[in-house]
Order: sequence, then C-alpha cells, then structure tokens
Amino acid sequence: MDAERYQHLRALFHEGAALAPEGRPGWLDRVCAGEPDLRRELERLLASQAVLTGELVAPPPAAERGAEGEVRPGERVGPYEVVRLLGRGGMGSVYLARGPGPGGPVALKVFHPHLVGAGDISTRIEREAEMGRRVRHENVVRTLDAGTAAGPRGELRYLVMDFVEGRTLRALLAEHGTVPEALLREIARQVAAGLAAIHAQGIVHRDLKPENILISTDRRVQIMDLGVAKSLFASHTLTLPGHFVGSLAYAAPEQTDGSGVGPAADLYALGTVLFELASGEVPFAGATFAELLHARATRPAPPLRERAPGASAFFSEVVGVLLARDPRERFASAEELADVLALQEAGAWWRARRGARASGRLEVVVDRPTSLQGRQAELDDLLEAWREARQGRGGAVLLEGEAGLGKSRLLDALLRTVEVQDAEVVYASYAHPSGRVGVRGALVHLLGERGLGEALAPLLGDLGEQAGRLARALLGEPAAPGEVALTAAQVAGALAEVCAGLAERRPLLFLVDDLHLAPVDLKGDVLALARAATRGRMLCVVATRPPGVDPEWRALGALPRARRLALTRLGLEGVAEVAREFLEDEMEARSLAPQLHRRSDGIPYHLLELLRAVKARGAALEPGTLGDLPPALGDLVQVRLDGLARPELALLEAAAVQGPVFDVDLLAAVRGVPRLETLETLAHLERHTALVRSQGMHARFDHHLVQEVLYERMMPALRAEYHARTAEALARRGGDPWRIVHHHLHGSRPEGALEHLDAALDHLERTQEHREASRVGLRALALAALPRDARRLGLLLRLAGRLGS
Repeated sequence: MDAERYQHLRALFHEGAALAPEGRPGWLDRVCAGEPDLRRELERLLASQAVLTGELVAPPPAAERGAEGEVRPGERVGPYEVVRLLGRGGMGSVYLARGPGPGGPVALKVFHPHLVGAGDISTRIEREAEMGRRVRHENVVRTLDAGTAAGPRGELRYLVMDFVEGRTLRALLAEHGTVPEALLREIARQVAAGLAAIHAQGIVHRDLKPENILISTDRRVQIMDLGVAKSLFASHTLTLPGHFVGSLAYAAPEQTDGSGVGPAADLYALGTVLFELASGEVPFAGATFAELLHARATRPAPPLRERAPGASAFFSEVVGVLLARDPRERFASAEELADVLALQEAGAWWRARRGARASGRLEVVVDRPTSLQGRQAELDDLLEAWREARQGRGGAVLLEGEAGLGKSRLLDALLRTVEVQDAEVVYASYAHPSGRVGVRGALVHLLGERGLGEALAPLLGDLGEQAGRLARALLGEPAAPGEVALTAAQVAGALAEVCAGLAERRPLLFLVDDLHLAPVDLKGDVLALARAATRGRMLCVVATRPPGVDPEWRALGALPRARRLALTRLGLEGVAEVAREFLEDEMEARSLAPQLHRRSDGIPYHLLELLRAVKARGAALEPGTLGDLPPALGDLVQVRLDGLARPELALLEAAAVQGPVFDVDLLAAVRGVPRLETLETLAHLERHTALVRSQGMHARFDHHLVQEVLYERMMPALRAEYHARTAEALARRGGDPWRIVHHHLHGSRPEGALEHLDAALDHLERTQEHREASRVGLRALALAALPRDARRLGLLLRLAGRLGS
C-alpha cells in the first residue's frame, strides 16, 4: 500500500469510527462509490474496532496476515495467561488475562507483531506504557506493566492494564437515547478529575470520546486508552506535521488545523461528548471529512439548549465554554472545570457568568410528550392580557385547575410564545427542582445572591434604605446586630415594590406556579405581587389547584384588572389529537379516542398514563380493549410502579419521603448507595418509565400524584424509617434545621428532633413561616422525650408569644 493510499484510508477510518454502527452503511456508500476494495478494507477495520482501540496503522504485508499474532485461551504472554479475547483494534488485540500472584484479572493489550520494531510505532508503544504508569487516579484506568515476550508464534509486545468491568458511555447513550442532566453532571465531574490527573503528568489524551470513557461496576467513571496521547514534555513528536491523531468528531479545531495541541483539546473533546450525551448528536456533522472541518472552522458550536431544550442554563453554559473555538476561551484547566462542576450553581464561576446576563430566569420543568392540545383559547386569553400589560394596563390572572389538567404546561407554552427581548420574565414555583422556591427564590435567582442588597436598592424607590434588611430576609439570614427583622407583611410589600421597580424599567411577566404547595405564611407574597401588577406594565399569572386560595383572594375579584381563568378538561377532539401524536397512528387513535376520553375524564395527565399503558403493550388495540386497565388514576400510577424492580421501587419510596422534589445526594445517603449508581438508576427510570425527571442538582417526580401514591401506599413503619434516615443524613451534612426536625418528627426516632428544635424555630421565624413554627413546636411538645423542665417551659412561652402574634 503506497503512503498516499494509506493516509487516505487512515483519514476515512477515523471519520467512520466516529459514526454509530447503524450510520455507517450509508456513509460507506458515499465515500467508497466505485471502490469495492476500499469498502471491504474499511468494513474490516471498522468491524474489528474494540473498546480499547488505538489508531489505524499500516497493515502488514500479505504474507504476514492471517492469525496476525492472535493468542489463544490458555497460552501465555510473558507471565500472563490469556483467558479470552475482549476485542481487536488497529494496534492490537485486548485479552482478559491472569497475572502471577494473587491479584485479580488484568486487561492484556498485545500489539500486532508487524508493529514490533517498526520505528515510530514501536516508540509510541513504549511511550504509551511509560505515560500510563505515571498516572495514578481513581478516574483513569491504570497501566500496570509492559514488556516483550516470546509468544507461541513469534515475539510479542504487550501492555497490561487494570481490567475494569463496566460499560462505555457509548453503551450508556445507546441504552437511553439521551442521558439525563443530573447523571451527566456527575460523569463530567469525574472525567474532569481524571483529565486533571492526566494533565498534571504532562500528558494530553487527544482521543477522548464515549468509547474511551466507561462507568465501572463499582460506579466510577474512568478514562481509558492513552494510545494516542501526547506528552507535553517530549523532546520530539511522533506525529508528522499536519497529521491528525484522534477521532475527528471529538477533535478540537487546533487538532486538525496544525496548531499546537495542549490540555484544552481534551476539554473540547469532553464538551463534545457531553453535548452528544445530552442531545443525542454531536455539535458538528458533515457528509464528508472536508464538510465537517469546514463547519467547525467557520461556525461556533450551537448552544446545547437548541438541541436539548431541557438542559439547564448552567450546564448549557459549561458545555458552551468547553466548545469554544479558541482554546484560551475554554476553562483554564481540567481542575478548574472539576471545581465548577463540584459547586455547580452555588459556585463563584456561575455567579460571575450569570452576573453578565440580562436575566437569570428559572425554567419551567415540564414534560412535553405531545404538542399543547385543547388550550388555545386559554393561551390566547393570557397572550391578550400580556399585550395589555405591555401597554400599561397591567393585571393579575388566577389560573385554576385540578391536578393533571396541565397548568404548568400552559405556563410553559406562554413563556415559549411571548416576545421577551424587551421584557423581563420571571418564573417562580413552589416545587422547583433548583431549590429556588417561590417568589422569593425566583427573585434571588434573578438578581443573584452576591450583592443582592445593592441590586434591590434602586428597585425599592423610597424604601431603598431597607434593601439590606430585605436581602437578609430573602436569604433567610439573621438580622444585623441592633436591627429589627422585617415582618412577613413588610417583606411581601417590599417584594411588590421590587417588582414594580422592575416593571418601570421594562414590562414584567411574573408567573407563579404550584401556589397550593406554598407555606401558608408565604402566600401573602403572591397576593401583594398580584395587587401590585394592576398598577402598571406588569402581568402576574398564578397557577394553583382549586380551591387552593385563602379568603383574601376574594378581594382580587374587586380589582379592575384581576380575574380567574379556570382550565377545563379536554373534549373528545382534544383527546384524539393527543392520542394521535403520542401513538403516531391516526387510525388507532381515532378508534380508541372515545374509550380514552371516557376513561381519562379528559384529564391530560390521566390520558397520558392510559396512552403509556397502551403503548407498552406493543400492538394496536381493538375498541373495548381498555377494560382491563384500572379506572382510577392513582391505581393506574400504581400499575406503573408495580412494574418496577424492587431496588428501583425502594429508591423511589425513599425519594417520596422528601416530597415532589428531592435531593439526589441526600437520597443516595439515605439508601447507602453510591451517588453514581443512584443517578444511573434515576436516569433509567426517567428514560424508560417517565416517573421522574432530573433538573440540575435535584430531581422531581413526573407529577405530584406519583409522589403521593408512593408516600401514601408505603408501609407506615418503612415510611417512618425513611424519614428518620433522611433526618440523620441531613444532620450529618449540616442541612436546614427545619427539614431535620420535620423528618425526625415524622420518623421512627422523633426524639432526634430535640437537638435541632431551637435552630429550626429560629429559621422558620426568620423566614416568617410562623404557622409552621407553631405546628412544629406543638408536635415537639407531644414528645415523651421532652422533659418537664425549663426547656419545656421556654418552648411553651415561645409558642404562646407566637400564637398570640
């Protein structure tokens, strides 16, 4: 094979290796048209590609082909006995082997015999062994040994690595289609830690891709294969000038344009891997090698949220920085990236990035299995109200609807429809996975924790001197020395002034979701906000379950610009349209629509549960075949839960104790299961059952009803034990004292609440949740473990003062 032909074949191999197997036939048809020999050679190479591949090298002469140095089970290579073949690659074959002594199995990489002594390639083998031995980190597969041995059919060069059982990220992607963000964040953090260790030894991996990263059975993410790595300390290069090494789809621009390759190239590759796992596709694609290079050289990487709309702003920004064309615009190091991913939204990096943005709006976390159906009239009403607000005729809308009617989905549709370029849009929820709860949390998220007082001051007008007190109240911090804390009513009034100040700058759309889940004492925030909205360029839309409102809301009916909008159930046509989209079969949808309408009562969530049950059967149904499905929505959810394996159900039961939204780290601690394993299980449940959904650092049940069914139908003793374990795990990590006390009081060891009771009551009083403070105190008084002493008397006096206020 001449050198030019070899270089062409090598470039095509790397391009084809970047494709999923199912995408290769069409690609081969295009690039090998009229060249059957080229196609056969590429098919042979691609079919032999293994997990631990190196890079394509020139094949041996025809006389040396055939067994190509294959080692059979039972034969020895040096001190290692071969057990079985694991895979073949361009540089050799990888075997499961047993070494001398009591150690466990190892991965034995035996290089093709024709490479031994082949100049540059032989030197590359030696360098791979030397570099691999230098890196010792839990997120990098270890290199243990290297050598030359007399094999059964000639001299062999070999490399010995840890044998790591697990699956690659390519296999993970194949299983899920796309990978939920909570799991992606943990994968990214561990890969960044592994890269930091590799870079610390002066090594650039240069071939990071889903095939070279695996999740081991002991739940660690590990980087494999330093076969094409480059040492920054090397005095010479083994790659010819302008010669590409790596996998094209994941290569940084500087890897293909001939400029210097440093650690930033690995960060770019990681960004591409994360983009693909989140969206199901790489950021750049081209029908040919040249088209791909041209796209990457002339266009910036698309924002992740264009391809994966559910991605959080934080994660999308991280991926965007990793995919910057200029290496200097990426993270300064893998270590910095690991720190950013460890602190996530709470870290200084994100606060600084968000500080440069016009808005830090929270996102509506909602499933979109079909387009919005049967809600056009309500959406038109809200859009008209927003148009009037923009013209200075602000108002408030109370959006009411029973569970499952799609209130959050309608708010999501409103946000996706309105023009926001010259407006401020704020979304608040009392059940948001970000942990930013309600009106207060949404405003803190919008304005930022750091410098919150300074951001509030100009919005408060004549009340600007109260900005510091308001900031402390919103953050739940103690009053300053000599300062009197703001009351709940004062905080609510100040929040209304802040929103009025925002609306003076530009029209303000403020959406409040899940009001029925708000603490009673904090509903005053929303009431004050709704009243303020009627004074200017502001629309406040509040979604809640009926009745869901306090008597004070009746006063809104007397306001000139406030009204109620009640969601109704879907009619037969709406049900048929949802079924058609979900089942992707118009005839089946039309035939089932009458039954689905009758059985679901036109409640969208109930309808989707029925459709999931229909689709799970895997075949078209005849009219009348829904009869064996449970008629009650709760029972239908239970059918889905009954299909889970016991470990999956146990995980969801422990999560249900936390509420509709749950902390993944806390859940892992309660269950005593590694964090990565917990995230993998949740990812499987999200992709294959739609029972849960991840968002950033938290996760939530697909619907409140799933959490309610799990919680109410759990064995009381098991529920109490999970509450107790949740309280203890929170205490170990220094969590919110109110949550610790809450879980202890509902748990199997309620006396544990006493240690944290004073701190919990202080917290509830600082955040003006006085009714909850009273409930907690009264429940603590009922504990037999609370002695009749000065402490009990102090609690009684504290409660008396609270009840009398």
